[in-house]
Amino acid sequence: MGFHRLKTALVLAAFAAAMPAESFAASGEIRVAEACGYYAFAGAFGNHRAARRRANRLGAQVLELDNSDSPSAGSGLVVVGSGPMSRRAAERRASQFRREGIGDAYAGYRCFY
Repeated sequence: MGFHRLKTALVLAAFAAAMPAESFAASGEIRVAEACGYYAFAGAFGNHRAARRRANRLGAQVLELDNSDSPSAGSGLVVVGSGPMSRRAAERRASQFRREGIGDAYAGYRCFY
C-alpha cells in the first residue's frame, strides 16, 4: 500500500472510530450535529424563520454556515440540509429535495462545528 493510500486509510479509520456506531440511522445519516461529511442542501437563507419553514417541510435541519468550512462562512447565512451521511445517501436525499420542488438542491462535502 502506498504512503498516500495508507495515510487516507488511517484518517478514515480514525474518523470512523470517533463516530459511535449508533449515530448512523437506517438512511445512512449520522445523528450528530458536529461532523464532517456529505450533506444534501436545500437552500440558503438570510433569516432563521424562512429556513425553519423549509426544513420543517422537508424533514431537514437548519445549519449555521458561520459554524462551517463553507466559503460563505461569516456571511450570516443559514442553510437547510440533511447530514452528514455517505456520499450516495446525500445524493439520494438531494434528488428527493429536487422531486419536492427544490430545483437547486445538491449534495456536497462540508464540515460543521
